[in-house]
Amino acid sequence: METQQQNTAATVPSDEAKLTRTQAIAQMIWVDLGQTNNIQTHALKFYESVSCMESKTGEMRYGTVWRYAGEKIWRVETLDGVSLRCEGLASAKVSALDLAIARLERDGYVQCIPDEAEKVDEGEVIRCFVRVIGEATDPDDVGIEGIYLVEVHTTRHLDLELVTELEREEIANAVLNEFHERQGIEVLDDFNISVHLSDGSAIENDRDEVDRQLVRKADYCGMISESESPVLMRFRCPNCGETSPHEDDACILNAFIGLLRDRGIHKEHQLEKLHAYCDVSRLWDTLNGVLDDLGNGHYMDRQVVEDSSSSGD
Repeated sequence: METQQQNTAATVPSDEAKLTRTQAIAQMIWVDLGQTNNIQTHALKFYESVSCMESKTGEMRYGTVWRYAGEKIWRVETLDGVSLRCEGLASAKVSALDLAIARLERDGYVQCIPDEAEKVDEGEVIRCFVRVIGEATDPDDVGIEGIYLVEVHTTRHLDLELVTELEREEIANAVLNEFHERQGIEVLDDFNISVHLSDGSAIENDRDEVDRQLVRKADYCGMISESESPVLMRFRCPNCGETSPHEDDACILNAFIGLLRDRGIHKEHQLEKLHAYCDVSRLWDTLNGVLDDLGNGHYMDRQVVEDSSSSGD
């Protein structure tokens, strides 16, 4: 499988004009080439400049990932021509991107020394997800529904349990900006678009602009299969089996979650985890005792009982 098709007429830039890794990634885009001869393929296109990218000219293929029909394993060709096997499209694209940078360095487009922003790497990379749900009314939006991976590079180590609301909003803002920059949608009103952290909990962004303190950059990695997404994003209610979210009175567990929500003590992502990972057997063991008490009249109004007894009813 050929993974690189270079434009031999392209001019290799001078050392001063070479791109950094960050700049090179910004001039790349993934293209779904569909399925031919039982092989599904995605190509990583590189453009010589931002203007070339905008005009869709001077593109060069610097990476390809593919899989055979019916298989779950994706393949990426290494610099040595060896087929690298990856579990899932997202991990294959990450490997292909790293290999593309190595090829660009080899071919003289990217400088081997990273820029200043990449030298200071005290943060980490966290996987975030964008879920798109809806029904397309524009032909160009058909097939847009699904789950997308966006990798967020942070300025420091991140403990998801200690992330503040402002930080969650900053992450959501960066993820949505990167997603909309790379994935066009003709009719936004047709879809519900949500952002999720690596544990699957939803995060919201209510502002167009936020201060960038935690997020250094975000990288769009493309659509992934549902099986590659966090369990919390695709769970069914352990009580009734319905896909969450569902109506507040759909089942006893969801009704209880609704009551906790009304109290205003728990944050929404905390309620999602309580709902998704509830041990319903233990819940019903406790509720059975309440039902026994109810059947034995422990919750009846004593005054009503006394009045009924005195009247002979």
